[in-house]
Amino acid sequence: MAPAKQHPRVQLTQEAQTRDRMRAIAERPGHEVYEYAFDEPEVVLPAAEVERRVKGVRARALQLREADPGLGAAGIGEALKAERAAWAQLSRTHPRIFGACADPATSDAVLRNVYFMLWQRRRMEENLTTTDEANAAVMTKLLHECRREPTDEERVRLNLG
Repeated sequence: MAPAKQHPRVQLTQEAQTRDRMRAIAERPGHEVYEYAFDEPEVVLPAAEVERRVKGVRARALQLREADPGLGAAGIGEALKAERAAWAQLSRTHPRIFGACADPATSDAVLRNVYFMLWQRRRMEENLTTTDEANAAVMTKLLHECRREPTDEERVRLNLG
C-alpha cells in the first residue's frame, strides 16, 4: 500500500504579532506569512447598502468603459464619484472595494469574493453567524482559491515525495 500523501499544514491565527516576529517566522523554511490589512471606514454602512452601492458602481463602470474604451480605471472612478454622492462616500468608506468595482478589468472571481464578504457581513448583522465564523469562512474561501500544487523544489524541501 502506498504511503498517504503528505500536505503542508496550514495554521491560521488572529494573534497580534510584532513585525520582527512575523519576519522571523517568514524566514523559516516552509513558512509563508500573510499580512491582513483593511481600511477603517468613516461610517459603518449596513452590508445590504454597501452591496447595493457596489452593484451600482460596477454596472455604471462597465457602461462608462463601453461608452469610452480609452477611459482608464482612475478616470472611471473619478466620474463615478462625481456622479453620485453615495458612490463618493463608498470610495472613502470602502476604498479597496470601490476601486475593485470601479475598474472594469477586475475579474469576476474578485467580484465574487467581494460579494461573498458582503454576504458574510450581512449574516453577522442578522446574528446568523459570529464574527469569528464569518472571518473563518472568508479565509477558508480565499485560501482555497489561492492554493496551488507545490513546485518540485518545494516537494523536495518539504519532503512531500
